[in-house]
Amino acid sequence: MSVCLITYNHEEYVAQAIESVLTQATSFPFEIRIGEDRSTDGTREIVESYGNRFPEKIRLNLQETNRGLVRNFLSTFESCRGEYVALLDGDDFWTDSGKLQKQAEFLDRHAECSICFHQTQVLLADGTLCEADYTRADHPLFTSIDALFETNFIATCSAMLRRTTVSDIPAWYTSCPWEDWPLYMLFAARGKIGYLSEPMGIYRSHGRGLWSGRDRAAQLEDVIGFLLAMDERLRRRYTTQILRSASRYVEELERLVADRTPTPV
Repeated sequence: MSVCLITYNHEEYVAQAIESVLTQATSFPFEIRIGEDRSTDGTREIVESYGNRFPEKIRLNLQETNRGLVRNFLSTFESCRGEYVALLDGDDFWTDSGKLQKQAEFLDRHAECSICFHQTQVLLADGTLCEADYTRADHPLFTSIDALFETNFIATCSAMLRRTTVSDIPAWYTSCPWEDWPLYMLFAARGKIGYLSEPMGIYRSHGRGLWSGRDRAAQLEDVIGFLLAMDERLRRRYTTQILRSASRYVEELERLVADRTPTPV
């Protein structure tokens, strides 16, 4: 089992993220692989201190120059040695010490699944929990790649992947705007997605992320471009599903632009 934790400028949060992994109680050994992307704050020093304290558990992937979210993630993910790989961003954390055990047991029971994820709570910038969790309350136990074309309903901190499902990440991956959504599609193209409804992690919505810091129009343009690119990358096996989803985002973008357009006098 591997935990792939990536971090950049998370000085305020990364210790809590690492501690939430170290407190995991499992019947199997696991490694923590931390990818630090040459932060400009004290993140690297914090990560290095944990690496020195827990050398038998933590392996560091320290970038010499800032490589960006996707490249930092990919080099860290590919260095993971476990059959299963759990993902965690340095500003999020886990709340259940049995999370890894529960997800590993789920994947053991369901060989047809390439991904297992769980419900996640959302922590707002003011320190309060959002009333709505990350994944909708009625999400089914099993879904397929088709659902991922609609939206990314898997919080990064909740995902566990069956590493052997995808032996090589394609070259186009590093040109994607995000590390998680296209990765889930790659894995879901080869297996089902399993869901545990129990909340076992916290996603911080602090508005300082690459995605959350963009306005809605820019987000919609990113999603539309991404979906159309994925149609090509997935060799047009899902064109109907992708175009149906993309059209809904286009409609939302058109409404947003129309609302912003001044009415002629």
